[in-house]
Amino acid sequence: MANVKEKSPPLPGVKQSHAALQFEYNARRFGFVLLLLIIAAALSGLFSGGYFSEATKTNAANSVQVEYQRFGRLQSPVELKITLPGQGNAPPDAADWWRIYGANADR
Repeated sequence: MANVKEKSPPLPGVKQSHAALQFEYNARRFGFVLLLLIIAAALSGLFSGGYFSEATKTNAANSVQVEYQRFGRLQSPVELKITLPGQGNAPPDAADWWRIYGANADR
């Protein structure tokens, strides 16, 4: 890219502001770098599901483990996986809970 501080012959009928040209050049350059940083952050999961978003927590007794997303988006489902490492079976899902507790809820 040509340096805007170089002297060039003036064009007839055109007034150039070197300060404005320099500002435009810097805004375009830094804006492009900022755009690349935002795209890299989005791809790495900083705004939603991805490498930096996945997290796992375990209690002190190692009896319960929770896997979740650190960052979520508005109006999108949040997945929460709760496992019991000491148990061989997976925890019951929503259908099992409804079958066990839903029928007895009105009693």
